This record gives sequence, C-alpha cells and structure tokens, in this order.
Amino acid sequence: MERRSAVQYGVTRLLAESTTSSTLRGPVLSTIAATLDYDTAAWWEVDQARRFIRCEQVYSASSTSAGFAESLRTATFARGAGLPGRVWEERKAVWVRDLRREEGFLRGSDAIEAGLQGAFAFPVRFNGTLCGVIECFSRRTEEPDGDLMRMLDGVGSQIGQFVERKDAEERLKATSAELARSNAELQQFAYVASHDLTEPLRMVVSYLQLLNEMSGDKLGTEEREFLGYAVDGARRMQALIDDLLDYTRVDARGWTLDLTNCNTVLESALVNLKVTIQETGALIESSSLPTLKADSVQLTQVFQNLIGNAIKFRGDAPPRIRIEANRSDGEWVFRVRDNGIGIDPRNAERIFVVFQRLHTRQEYPGTGMGLAICKKIIERHGGRIWVESQPGDGATFSFTLPAKV
Repeated sequence: MERRSAVQYGVTRLLAESTTSSTLRGPVLSTIAATLDYDTAAWWEVDQARRFIRCEQVYSASSTSAGFAESLRTATFARGAGLPGRVWEERKAVWVRDLRREEGFLRGSDAIEAGLQGAFAFPVRFNGTLCGVIECFSRRTEEPDGDLMRMLDGVGSQIGQFVERKDAEERLKATSAELARSNAELQQFAYVASHDLTEPLRMVVSYLQLLNEMSGDKLGTEEREFLGYAVDGARRMQALIDDLLDYTRVDARGWTLDLTNCNTVLESALVNLKVTIQETGALIESSSLPTLKADSVQLTQVFQNLIGNAIKFRGDAPPRIRIEANRSDGEWVFRVRDNGIGIDPRNAERIFVVFQRLHTRQEYPGTGMGLAICKKIIERHGGRIWVESQPGDGATFSFTLPAKV
C-alpha cells in the first residue's frame, strides 16, 4: 500500500512539474520502477498510421540489464504481439508472473539472460483512446497484484490526459508560429508588390496624360474617351494599391501605446476632413472622449475613416454625425452615429472585409478598404468593431478599446 501511494504521489508531482510529454517519460519510468523495485521500464507509443507500437524511452537500473534495455529502443510490435501489443489490443493492464513460463513472450530469452523474471504493463490512455503503454520488468517473480494494477490504470489515465494536453499545446504553438510566419511573409509580399507597382502606374498615367495633351486635334472624340477610360482605370488601380499599402502598414508600424487624449485625436481627424465637411455642410457633434493608451496615428485613421464614410454615404439631408464614448466592464465603447443611407444588416460583417463594396464606383467612390483598415487597427489594440443599421435609417459604428491608462 505504501508503494502504491508513493507511485501515485510521485507521478502526480511529475505531472505538475513537467512542461512537455517528452521530458515526462524518463522521470515517470524511473519513479515507477524505483518505487516498486523494478529493474527495467519502457515507454511505448502507438503509431496509428503505421499500425504498430514503438519504444520511445527506456529506463534501466543495473548494468546487467543494460543490453536488454538497449535492445528495446529499436523494437516495434504489431497489435496483439508482445506484452505492449497485448495491452494495446486488450486495453487493460497485463501481468506476467514468470517470464520463463510465459509461452509466446517474444523477448523472453533476452530478458531471462539479463536476469529478469517478472513483468507487467499498463495502458496510457485519454478519453478511452489508448495512446501508449508503460512496461516494467523485475528480477523476481510475483503473484498478480490487483490493487496495484487498478492504481496503475488510474495513473495511466492521468498520464494520458497530461500527454494529450501537452501535445495539443505543442501543436497549437507550432500552428501559431507557422501562422505568424506566413502572415509576416504575406504582409511583406503585399507591401513589396504594392510598392513596386506604384511607380509603373504613375508612369502609365503620366504618359497617357502627356499623349492626350500632345495629340491636339489629331484624336477624335472616341479616341479621347478611350484615353480617359485608361487614365481613370490607372488612377483607380493606384488608389487600390495605396489602400493596400495602408492596410499592410497597420502591423508593420512600430507598436508603442502612449497615453492618448481621444478628443485631440478626433480634432486631428476633423482637420483632415475639413474640406469635405465644409462642402457637404456636415454637422459633427461629440461628447467628452476618454484618455487611454493607444496609437494616436492609427486611432486618428479610424475616426477619419468612420466619419468620412458617414459623410460619403449620406442621404438627401445634410450629414449629422454624433461621436460618444461610454465605459463598460474594463473597456471604452465608442459610437459614431450618422443619418445616412444605412446598411442592410445582412452585410454587417461583409463590409469589414478587404475590398468589399456594397455600391458601384459610379454611385460612391472608394476601394472598399477603409473599414477593413479600421477593423485591423481596432483588433490590434485588443478591441472589436461592429455596425448596427437599417437601410434608410442611418448607421451606428461601434468599437471598443481597453480602458488602460
């Protein structure tokens, strides 16, 4: 009973202290073997794809059994073959009282030559799925110990849960690292491609305009119309590239959050929109906004895009826009309300996707990147953004920022 308790305590302590399943194997084997006075132990793992069980770790307490222990390192068994294969097939602990009398024990002669006489093995499983087997060899014969087997069955479940959790963490870590690397490469590609496309497009527009000026009366109305289409297409492409560059720069920009007065940020955005506000007669109202930690340049871009959209997608009446913020559960909720044409709720998520437009360019100019940039900036700050609207009834764009000072 004392040995069983010591094994259970020792394995539980190792599970609490270990960081990966690979660093757990050796200490678990040595703890079980040493506590129960067994000479050799092995950790086997199931390869479901190739349908065999292979040895992953070996422990040996004496030099006389070192050769036998070393031979285990390269061993594999099919399901049902050998002691590990039997445990795999039967999904329960198996006790071998005397290796000399065990028929069909595939390593019997090697084990006996090393001075080993008894053995047991028990499953390591998670949610009923067997993922491994722990096997131990003794220099003595022993009658089967039912209490010990039941205790080790519970220990096997504990170990299986740990292994599955740690393996899942490792897979998640590897996936996250690969995703981060892929995103970095994609952003770099988008930036370089966009940057390299900018200069040729400028050249196309310049030469088309020069051709139009130098042609004089040599070109007819239709030819000049074609030139106009070409210039317009090149300029729209330039706008797309510029917005794509802005999108990639959101993450490329250095990440330092400073104490930022949102009233000052809003004023900067309104200065940038001054001409548009005057031309449309837009009325902008704002309540007092908070001071919090943010990237002031990117936050200015968010306000500018949201207010600019509210002005662009206006109805027959002059634009009326209200900006306010309220604190709730450790974050600030900002709202930008307008009296514009509104949005069908079915498109509430689509409008935040890159290059998504709900209207033709003839109706409303733009590239469909503004809200995607806003979303990326807000999420980079640890917040979220959404819209509430009905067609013809204006729209309310809301976003959150952590209330950090």
